[in-house]
This record gives sequence, C-alpha cells and structure tokens, in this order.
Amino acid sequence: MLAAGVDVWLPAASNVMYAYAKQGDVEAEFETFQALASSTAQVQMVGTQNKSSSKGKKKDATSASASSPTPQQEKHLLLWERLLSRAMYLSSEHHRLDMASLILSLLQRYRYLRASGPTDYMNLIKVFSQASRPGDALQVMVLMNQRKGEAKPSTLHYNAVLHAFTRLERMADAEAVFEEMRMRQVSADAATFNMLISGFERARQPDRALAFYEEMTRRGIKADAYVLNSMISVTADLRNRTQANGLLTRFRTLAGDPEEASNDIMFGAFMHALAKADVKSRREALELLETFKASGRTPNTIMYNEAMYVTYRLVRDDPTGMSERALRLYHEMLSHGPSSMPNPLTYRRLFKCLKQACRFQELADVAATLPREMLVKHDRLGVPAILASLRVGQSDRARDLLGDLVLKPNTSYDTYRWATFVYCTKLDPPDLAAAETILGLVEEQGWKADRGFYGSLLRGCWAANPKQIEKAFDVYHNLPPAFQGGDPAAVAALCHVDRGRLDRVAGLLQEMRDRDDVAGADILVTLLESLLISESWKNALSVVDVIIDFELSMTRSQRRQIEALVHGNPKGPALEVLERLALLPVRHEGEVEGVPVVEEDEEEE
Repeated sequence: MLAAGVDVWLPAASNVMYAYAKQGDVEAEFETFQALASSTAQVQMVGTQNKSSSKGKKKDATSASASSPTPQQEKHLLLWERLLSRAMYLSSEHHRLDMASLILSLLQRYRYLRASGPTDYMNLIKVFSQASRPGDALQVMVLMNQRKGEAKPSTLHYNAVLHAFTRLERMADAEAVFEEMRMRQVSADAATFNMLISGFERARQPDRALAFYEEMTRRGIKADAYVLNSMISVTADLRNRTQANGLLTRFRTLAGDPEEASNDIMFGAFMHALAKADVKSRREALELLETFKASGRTPNTIMYNEAMYVTYRLVRDDPTGMSERALRLYHEMLSHGPSSMPNPLTYRRLFKCLKQACRFQELADVAATLPREMLVKHDRLGVPAILASLRVGQSDRARDLLGDLVLKPNTSYDTYRWATFVYCTKLDPPDLAAAETILGLVEEQGWKADRGFYGSLLRGCWAANPKQIEKAFDVYHNLPPAFQGGDPAAVAALCHVDRGRLDRVAGLLQEMRDRDDVAGADILVTLLESLLISESWKNALSVVDVIIDFELSMTRSQRRQIEALVHGNPKGPALEVLERLALLPVRHEGEVEGVPVVEEDEEEE
C-alpha cells in the first residue's frame, strides 16, 4: 500500500511542479513540494532512513540499513533527485529559508537521498549563508562528504561556508573549516585566504590575519587586490607601529601607486591605514583624498569618514584649521550623490572634531538638521548634541532631546547615569524629579545605581534654588556605606558647612578614615575650592584646620588651584588661608597614603 502511494505520488508531484514551472508560478511549486515532503510519498523505504524509529525491531533495522536500495527504490530516488534540485534552485533564487531548512531536514533523515550535483548543494549553502545560518551551511557540506558519488565539496563550497562564518566574525569556526579543508586536501585559493584575512581584520585580530597572509605567501598563492586591501587595513590595528609602518610600505609597493588605482575600496584602505599611523601619515591621508578628487573621481562615504577621523585626531594641534576642514568635507558629502552621503559614523566623527575645537554653535546647527530619530537611536550623536545645545543656550531643545534619550527602549546603564548628571548639574534649575525618575527606571531594569547616580543627585540638591539641604542629607545617609565616599561625601560636607556644622565634617572624615576610604584629602580640597569661589573665608579657614588636624596632603596641581583662587581675590582672610596651606605636605599626583605612583601607558582611543 505504501509502495503504491509512492509510485503514484512521486511521478504526479514531479509533473505538477513541471507544469507550474512552465507557468512561472513559483509559490505553487513551493506548495507542491511542501505537500509532497509531508505526505506518504516521502522516501519511507527500507534502507533509506538514517535511524530507525522502532525500538522493538532494532536488529531488522540494522540489517536493513546495511542493504542497498532496490531497483524500484532507485527509480524513486531519481525522481526525488530532480525534485530536490529544482527546490534547491528555487530556494536560492527567491531566498526561501523555510524551503532550504525543509530540504536539509530531508537530506539528514534519508541517507540515500541526494541532489543532482555540486551546484545544487551550493544553492542550499548560499541560502543559509545569506540568512546568517553558517551552522546549517556547514551541515550541507558534511552531507556532501557523507554521500557516495561525485558531488563532493570543492574549493568553492568551502569558500562559501568560510564566508558564512567570517561575515559573522565567528573566526574559531572559520579556522576549523579551513583545517578540515587542509585535512581533505582541498586546495585553497586567494579567495579562501582573503575571507580569513578580512574576517580577522574585522574581528580586530591582526596577528592572526598576518599569520594567514604568511601561509598564503609560503604556498605560492599570489595576493590579489582584495587580499592586499585587507592587509593594508590590518596594519592599522597592529600595536607595534614600527612593524605596521614597514608592512604598510610593503603592501603599498605590491599594490602599486594608489593614485593610479581604479579601486575606490583600495583608496579607502590606504586612508584607513594612514589615519591610524603617526601625524605625518595622517596628513598624507588628507593629501591622498585631495589627489583622488583632483583625478575627477568622487570619494565615497568610507573615504570621507576616514578623512573625518583624521581631522578629529589632529584637531588638538590645529583647532581652527581641522574643524574648518571637517565642516568643508561634510558639505562636500552633502553636495555629492548617494554614494557619498553622510552616515552615523560621519556625524559621530564630525561632532568629536567640533567638540574638541569648542565650536558648539556649529555642532548644534548640524545636529538640528538631523532627524530626531537618529539622535535618539545613536547615543554618541544625541549626547554631544545635547551638550552643544546647553552650551549655546538652547536648553529647551536639550531638555526635550534628553527626555527622548532616557525614555527610548533599551536605554543603556551609562546613558541613564549620564542623563542623571545632566539633569542635576547642567540644567538651570536642576530637575531633581527627572533624576529620581531615572533612578526608578534603573531599578525597574534590575540594575543597582552606583555612586555616580547619587553624587549627581546630591549636587542637584546643592545647586537647587533654594538649596534642598535636608533632602541631600536624607539621600546621603540612606546610601550604602560603600558609596558614602568620593563625590557624595564632598557634597555632604558642603551641606554641613552651609549649616555651620564643621564638627559633622570632621566626623564624616573620621568615618571615612575608619573604613580606609582614601578619598578624604580630595574631598576636602574640592570643598575648600567651593568655599573660596563663594568667598566663604571663615568656613574656608575652618576646613584648612580640619585638613591640618587630619594630617592630609595635597597634590601640586591642587595647591596651584587653591593659590590661583586666593591670588584672584587677595583679601586678608584669603592670605591667611594661603599661610596655613604652607604647613601642608605635598604628595605626587596619584599617590595615596604613601603608596608610590605606578606609571601606566596612555592608550590611544
């Protein structure tokens, strides 16, 4: 009965799919194949299933699995082969992941089921690769190795699976595929190594990319333009700049003169590598862009973004010149076609450059032209836009944008903390209600607010008009003991001094000393600076006495700051403060309670 069903359904389904193919009705072809795969016409024949579903007939199933298909089953398999080939082609052409998954499940279930040739399996691999399913693409290749016949994976199949893994930066899996390729003695070509090298370049693993390039050279495979392009980009991420500069010179020689190259991507790679090098190379990157434009070609967005990065890196040395150049590049991008239109990375680098040059008005003007959704979606655009709006007096716009940034879905912890700081210390008057709302949102997310949240809230209480001193005390004394140092303690000390409670300040410092909180000296210096700015001389002298009593010390920069404040208003009490400061010892920057300073290398952003 089952065999009769197979004999009827398979030829009928094949004819129906052929008729739909002639009519161009792809959806009907898909529906027919799905119906066939779920009907009794599946290949439920003796000796074709990978695993028996019957536990009671284990012995019979084992003996059956060792047998070969009968002539009648071979006829059925031939029909299935044609149907599968057609379905694989359609799933690739129309990007039907559901069909590709169904085909893969059939191939995994029936060990004699196969497609017509390697091209059909390649169609299936392409579907899974485009759908970011590299594991399924690898399973297709595994089935090809398990099947008998000539449809074995070639270099093209391995390259397609490598591409699926490397585009997702799953480099450990990509290396495993390459090792299997080596084990099965499948020859690798330039495309194979380019995918591995470019994958490691995107994953910021330049040493592994360089290792594969060296292996490629040992094998005698000539590096094409794509490999050289990837290796030029790799040099930008090498920490050893001497090695990076030597490799860049070598790859530039192999690639030829970039001014004569017709590949825009190669130009972008050169600019990227130069932008990450030294100051001289960065200026060369800008000159390279001008050379490209002088040849009559239009730079693309990638090239302009690299130039924007250079202006940001050089703006400290030449604030006016680099900021003007960044604005000029931005307006050039707007004047060109879609291939040069600015993207979020463009605006991020432009904003950095303008912020470093203190050109807040221009930054606010550019931000005003952007869609509000873009500023809210990208924190690194919204944050500088808010700060610039505050600096140029556009507080209403800053407040509205800040509210959208806080209330958007999936707001990060750092954004919540920064918004609390802005609400409490940058707005006039501070918005304490908004800051407390943010603390509630943080708790709803299951996070715990750190010292920074409470430090900002306390500063908002101090800066409010009138000052909310009692609220500040409530906030401070409800803090966990671990948070009662640093900035919160400094604000609490200010509040105590404001109420004439200098004994409370001494008690607060004693509590910090008892729990080995080393921030006491810095807190008192901050407190002293605030009192000198507000010309509260009596309290300032009292704070100096507390510093002397606790045998605390100042850094040289802190002492210079205090002296500058005193010399700015040299009244009698101020000079007395200066005389008493002379009694204090001086400690090195970063030194705490006699612990020597550990010098750290400054890491480039």
